[in-house]
Amino acid sequence: MREELSIYSRVSSFPEGGALDNCFHSALQQAVIQNPHVYLAALASMGSLNPRVVSLPVAPLIVPPGDNSVLMDALFPFGKFLANERAVPATRVLYALGGANVRIAENSRHKEQVKVWWEACQGDFELAEHVLDLDSFTTANLEAGEFVVFPPQQPYYIESPSSTSSGRQTEEQTIILEVRYISIDEENNLDFSYWPEGNYDEISRFNRDLLGPTVTGWGAASQSKLSGRRFATGIEIRGVWNIGDAILGLTSWSSPLVQMELAQLFEAPEGEWFNKKFVDEVQDRFDKKLECIMGSLQMVCDRVSGNSM
Repeated sequence: MREELSIYSRVSSFPEGGALDNCFHSALQQAVIQNPHVYLAALASMGSLNPRVVSLPVAPLIVPPGDNSVLMDALFPFGKFLANERAVPATRVLYALGGANVRIAENSRHKEQVKVWWEACQGDFELAEHVLDLDSFTTANLEAGEFVVFPPQQPYYIESPSSTSSGRQTEEQTIILEVRYISIDEENNLDFSYWPEGNYDEISRFNRDLLGPTVTGWGAASQSKLSGRRFATGIEIRGVWNIGDAILGLTSWSSPLVQMELAQLFEAPEGEWFNKKFVDEVQDRFDKKLECIMGSLQMVCDRVSGNSM
């Protein structure tokens, strides 16, 4: 994604903010959302037998050096979570584009633990940062291409690990792709009313038309001017596998083609819960698709740069 966005920023004929626009729908981000390994990890984290999920479009987290602000999903219905006995049919995935330390409030996994800090800060997210015991956060040390999955009710923050260059300690901004999967029922309703001001059809439209979402939770304020706008420089990744299209809300989970792939995905050897051979085949398709897209983008960039000289 770093390479993809750098190409956009170098092509002067693209509209101003082209690179920023594609933060919502970059080629890599779409591939990560549909990635079979990420999808399976999310299902395992949710502990659900329902394979039907849809993914909210979310801008990447671009964290400047030294910023250890506590982050949480402002869309998450904390009050309903505390009043409800059922598990939350949603999960968050943080996919690192470079080295990053993700600090997660493990003591906020259960309702009783969340209730303590939620009532103490009275729903004020800024105050929550001072209520939470940061020393109790656990650390996930991620390298580029690694990801961590955890429930949406858990606060977290991101540390930018120092990197050594010519014997000197330097820090760079950290870029994390965030994926939010939400379960849907057979009528395509968002389970648990995760997004009270939106619905499945709106999420599908955002992903289908490459629009800026109206709400993305943390960081939404700085992206509000992009709301509802189609990204002219967006690149669509569709049709790599049918389940991936269903995750984006572009095709129905009841489609025979999706159902056939689900059967193939979970037709696993004894002792396994998914078909590794099939997953590897899908992953290989994504790798080849991204390689082709990046090659084409570079050719366009070189052509435009050459014409402007």
